[in-house]
Amino acid sequence: MNSGSTSRLMSTPPWRNPTVNAYGRLYGSAEFSTDAIPILDPVKNIVTAFIAPAMKGTTFARASHALAKPVMPSAYWGDEVIWNAKTSNHNPMFDEDGRVWFAARVRDAKNPAFCQKGSDHPSAKLTALGAPRLAELLTEASTGDANLKRRLRLELAAEAGPDRLAAEIDKRIGALATARVRVSWRKRGELIRDLETHRRMIVDRLAPADARAAFARLIDARGEAPNWMKSARSGRPCAAGSRVAKTSSTMYRSTWLSI
Repeated sequence: MNSGSTSRLMSTPPWRNPTVNAYGRLYGSAEFSTDAIPILDPVKNIVTAFIAPAMKGTTFARASHALAKPVMPSAYWGDEVIWNAKTSNHNPMFDEDGRVWFAARVRDAKNPAFCQKGSDHPSAKLTALGAPRLAELLTEASTGDANLKRRLRLELAAEAGPDRLAAEIDKRIGALATARVRVSWRKRGELIRDLETHRRMIVDRLAPADARAAFARLIDARGEAPNWMKSARSGRPCAAGSRVAKTSSTMYRSTWLSI
């Protein structure tokens, strides 16, 4: 790996059998920064890397990152753009046989022909419905699904501009920070999905349009987590995020460098 890459994730064993790959190599994910997948041997204390292959003709995993001008000069690399990944790998995990799997994209971000209008693919056929009808169907489908409703609001806000999107994100993070209800284990997954949705909107939609605003909101979200955890430890009615504060803190802490 080059010195400018970042590693956000580490492979984990399947929860049904946590001893899979005991003392074995661990695999990281540098996502958009480089195609090199870091490999750590915890026994020999040796780090190597595997170069993830990309489809022929691929330029960048995310052009908005690779071609973006830095917000300000780096103390180490100045104005040099150091991210050049052609692949996007994420979420490494082991299966029952000790094999490591990645959720990955190995081509340009643009959809291939079989996903576009005129294709026989079921998803591509939805384009014939047109934007107004699809919006109507999504609105109907979101009834009773709070997370989907929030996602729709965020997407609409993003289309209206970065200021509108930033305001929507601020409203939700602020509501979580001041909430006085406990989150049961049944609702834990729902809250984590909510946080992940906002994180992705910050990184994927807000950052390309306003990197400073995205950076500020990731930092603000990180700052809320210790307060949630403190409330949880005190035994008082705690903020809605307290039971997943560690998860959300890690989620945002590991992401802010990626913008």
